[in-house]
Amino acid sequence: KAQWNSGKVTALINYLYNHHAQCANSRNFRMATYNMAAITIMKDHKDGPKKTGMMCKNKWLKKTYNAIETYWSQSGVHWDNNHGTNIMGNVAKIVWDGYI
Repeated sequence: KAQWNSGKVTALINYLYNHHAQCANSRNFRMATYNMAAITIMKDHKDGPKKTGMMCKNKWLKKTYNAIETYWSQSGVHWDNNHGTNIMGNVAKIVWDGYI
């Protein structure tokens, strides 16, 4: 079973962000991108089982993605792909924290 600490998750997010152009019009990454992400993660994070492209694909922020989908489908909240939630104020932060 894959072990994902915050360093590995951050490395995955950073890799995919830096390679987002590889999505093109498909709005998703190809398996080759996930395979390279796994190799990159393991260069700096050698603890736990070796990551595979499939592990990266399955991990691909499933929890965060679902939280965002649930959050932005509510009335009166904001989400866009350039600025995220753009949380302002304690009340908005408390609401967002309830989703992640």
